[in-house]
Amino acid sequence: MTAKMLLLPLIIVALSVSYSVFTDSVKVSGQVTTSNLEWRYVDGSFEYGDYKLENGEFNPQSPNIVGENLGTVNCDAEDIQNGATTFSCTISNAYPGYGFYVDFKIKNTGEIPSKLKQILVDCSGANCEQNGVAQSMRIAYRLSYNTTGGLQNENPDGGYIAGLTISQFADNVTQKLSGKIFNKNGWIKFGGDEGNTIYFYFPYSSNPPQGETLRFNITFVFTQFNS
Repeated sequence: MTAKMLLLPLIIVALSVSYSVFTDSVKVSGQVTTSNLEWRYVDGSFEYGDYKLENGEFNPQSPNIVGENLGTVNCDAEDIQNGATTFSCTISNAYPGYGFYVDFKIKNTGEIPSKLKQILVDCSGANCEQNGVAQSMRIAYRLSYNTTGGLQNENPDGGYIAGLTISQFADNVTQKLSGKIFNKNGWIKFGGDEGNTIYFYFPYSSNPPQGETLRFNITFVFTQFNS
């Protein structure tokens, strides 16, 4: 009896040692690094300026503009985390015949292939279709892009599209880029190498309200390719 009672603690100790060895043998540790989703505007590509239409209606193929004007515009661009880039403009003293342009090129600088999810527009913190100045403003644009980061324009036949409201501009660009997957260094540009890329203008037939200032934001939001 005494021998059996002495043997039992030894068996328990042996089992404990065996279990300890087993649990140590399956312990796993590691580190996972995720890729980033990031779009940025290309240094030196963001420019803007304003002008006055000389006469008649605006023609983006051959703008009939003169340098002097009475209105003012100030624009800036900003890169936002998680694949978003925005540019903003503030317009004061808009009148029939006033216009301005924005040069804008953005590039996929992250590691993840991505696609355009949506373009968000905001006009002075309100719906752009309900803003008086924005209702009178029209946009003409010409789109270029390359999904692989090369120099070639993959939309070579894309001419100017004119007469759009700011909301129609957002919808039109989103539709044109639907399903396009942009690899690292892929880019989107509005216009050709001739300069002015997006025209914002107030036709002579428009009637923007006097004494109002418009600030609008256009934000390009991207998502990963398989979302």
